[in-house]
Amino acid sequence: MLKRVLIVDDSETVRKILEATLTAAGYEVTEAENGVEALAYAGSSHFDLLMTDLKMPKMDGYELVKSFRKLDGYRFTPAIMLTSEIDLLKKQSCLAAGVSSWLTKPFRPEQVLQIIKMVTPTNLN
Repeated sequence: MLKRVLIVDDSETVRKILEATLTAAGYEVTEAENGVEALAYAGSSHFDLLMTDLKMPKMDGYELVKSFRKLDGYRFTPAIMLTSEIDLLKKQSCLAAGVSSWLTKPFRPEQVLQIIKMVTPTNLN
């Protein structure tokens, strides 16, 4: 099965770090700068995993995950929130919106891969 990941972050540096990490691990990566762009990609293609920043222009990660969950085929797709935010209430809100896990910035590549293994079915690892 194809392992397609949609990375959404307004920081090109973060997107490139994630892309390098995931590509080296055998994943196919698509990048988006914000939630609006990400929803357009998700509506026209299929992804096995969503990784999104919380704070972005146009549409933040919280709204993205809520909207992503409403698209056909994405109700149970794993979604990982990337952020430097440590507010417990925001974390709980994101989890209630459908976030599968939380990864705090800055992160190491091995942390990214560990989180993915935790939230994805074994046939995607």
